[in-house]
Amino acid sequence: MHFYHRVFPFTFAMFPFAFAMAQSGGTISGHFGSMVAHRPEVRNLLTGHAWGLEGNLYWNASGNAQWQQFYNLPQRGIDMHFTDLGNPEQLGQQFSVSPYIRLQLNSTSRKLNQFLKFGIGVGYTTKTWDLETNVKGLVIGSSFNAAIHIQYVLEGEINEKVRWNTGLRIMHFSNASFQLPNLGTNNLTLFAGFQIGKSTPKLTMEDYDWEEGNELILGKYQAMSYEFGFRENFPPGGPKHAVHTLRYQFRRKFSNKSSWMAIADASYNRSLKPLLVRNQVFKGNEDLFQLGLAGGYGLHFGKTSFDIMMGVYLVNAYSDRGPLYHRFGLTHQFKRSWYGTMMLKTHFAKADHLAIGIQRYL
Repeated sequence: MHFYHRVFPFTFAMFPFAFAMAQSGGTISGHFGSMVAHRPEVRNLLTGHAWGLEGNLYWNASGNAQWQQFYNLPQRGIDMHFTDLGNPEQLGQQFSVSPYIRLQLNSTSRKLNQFLKFGIGVGYTTKTWDLETNVKGLVIGSSFNAAIHIQYVLEGEINEKVRWNTGLRIMHFSNASFQLPNLGTNNLTLFAGFQIGKSTPKLTMEDYDWEEGNELILGKYQAMSYEFGFRENFPPGGPKHAVHTLRYQFRRKFSNKSSWMAIADASYNRSLKPLLVRNQVFKGNEDLFQLGLAGGYGLHFGKTSFDIMMGVYLVNAYSDRGPLYHRFGLTHQFKRSWYGTMMLKTHFAKADHLAIGIQRYL
């Protein structure tokens, strides 16, 4: 019996029990759409439509934290998702579990509301590329992957405790080049379903007594961080190469939600050696250092920020990927001046590696 035949019934059989534990409520929705052919190699794999099921457990914000007021009392929760990609032999099925945050787009609660929901979690796919059994299924090389979704939600009221919802979801699966191939999957689906439980509360600023946290307040900050990750070079099946990065960061928080950053970083990238040897230009281990300058933007949710950075290499012996690089990720405060980081480095739409690390504000 296939893995998903065991996991799928168990996951959604547990949903009613988990629903009872949620403080606010839950949603269930059906999805229909298609995997997007974002690369020419993917087009021949699209033999049928994608369909899926989504279950969410959610907790409405209390408003006691100041940042919750800035975002009009966001909803947080756990997203559980199943997708059949319409090609069981080469693409299989996907499962994901992702913490999420849902932001209300209209300023006050109405009978018809709009939301933007996004989450990052872990995903499992039942079919991966294999040289002997699935040589054409080149989208993903590992069973476990990062799962990222963004979702537009339109929600209407049926009664005080039940609401309908519909909208559009984009779901991305990728292992960030930890194991090749890593073209990734992008699923675009329409959905419709129901939400049962407490609705998002109305924003009434005077009703809440804010609890001050240790998160960054308006001002200027300097930080040092260390991050490490692994990547695999083409062809698939090779060794995993370590990448170490030191980063100095100057951040200015210019509003209650946003900050800008100036960054200088240095990486020791062991994955460059076989590439430079292959190109017959390797001179020594000094060629494995990459130096760059970057600018960035941070969107803050209390002690957590979502950061986007765009940089240019000042020193880079391997120029095949171009002069620019990008980083996307999360920074979370766990003790006053200490933060944990998770950053995906890319060269435009091509993932380089995923790194985790630690950051200290000076």
